[in-house]
Amino acid sequence: MGKWEVTAVGLALIGSLMVSGCLSDAVKKIFGIRDTVGPREIKIQLGEGTKPTFSWNTKSGYTITVSFADRPNGPFLWGIKTPGRDGIHPPVVYGSIPPGAVDISDPLYYRPVLERGERYRVQVNTQFATASGYKVFSP
Repeated sequence: MGKWEVTAVGLALIGSLMVSGCLSDAVKKIFGIRDTVGPREIKIQLGEGTKPTFSWNTKSGYTITVSFADRPNGPFLWGIKTPGRDGIHPPVVYGSIPPGAVDISDPLYYRPVLERGERYRVQVNTQFATASGYKVFSP
């Protein structure tokens, strides 16, 4: 076998081991291999009340949206994003617009406070959806 064939076979083997989850972290570190099988999951914590505080486990986020739980793709009762970068840092209070963020709330559905007993969904995404997470809640 020539050099190219061995390299192609080796890459195919490494790729199949990565997909099956059998490649050890030590081997990944030696070869500089990063897992790219999907976005990382963002874990969201929220405070109490009708204007909850949202926190999450990544350094920053690109978009944060709140919608009705049964309509996760909108309309957004409240939402913010940062143009061009992950610039929203936790914690963030529902309804606030942090510096550098823009309001993407649907003006027909925006609510200054959430209603007790209603089910909502908060979602946090990083730019290019490298990490994403949501949580269904009721104040």
